[in-house]
Amino acid sequence: MTHCPKCGHKLAPTVRSSAELGLTTRQHDLLKFLEWFIPRNGYSPSFDEMVEGTRLKSKSGISRLIGGLEERGYIRRKRFRARSVELV
Repeated sequence: MTHCPKCGHKLAPTVRSSAELGLTTRQHDLLKFLEWFIPRNGYSPSFDEMVEGTRLKSKSGISRLIGGLEERGYIRRKRFRARSVELV
């Protein structure tokens, strides 16, 4: 099993580090949080829970990060639906 060079997080064999994935540190942190939260709870977190889980300061920052992850194909979401983030 490999480890992410930025944070030391264990990565599955098919998962690459944030640098290899082309993610920013904050996008990587949010993706790790989503990978932790969704399987444990069975639904995606609210924006407030994402702010708290990633220690960011605003929902608008989370919105930008979600958009970036969606553009890169790591997540998908249904527009205008609460808690609709899905890991791809």
